[in-house]
Amino acid sequence: MAGAAKKPAGPFVQEVAALLRAKIGREGLSHQQIATAVHISRAQISKILAGDKQIEMELLDEICWAIGQNFRELVTSADKATEFRYLNPEWDVPTLVKH
Repeated sequence: MAGAAKKPAGPFVQEVAALLRAKIGREGLSHQQIATAVHISRAQISKILAGDKQIEMELLDEICWAIGQNFRELVTSADKATEFRYLNPEWDVPTLVKH
């Protein structure tokens, strides 16, 4: 839909970005090295790591592989750290099933 505003990244995406930034910092990697490894632009990596861009699961898996991060551990850690997101009234995702 032309002109529609993009939904901002939620707390889970923000936490994934923070965890990726931490791992990248520990490994001493540059945004350009990661971008080259996963075949996207440095600008896209910067947006992902800033938590400003939604990320496709396949690309997240590739980034994890490139930086030596276990995908499952990353997602589990981000989920656990952002469990509050379900209680946030600003997070407007409807509940479709009883939890």
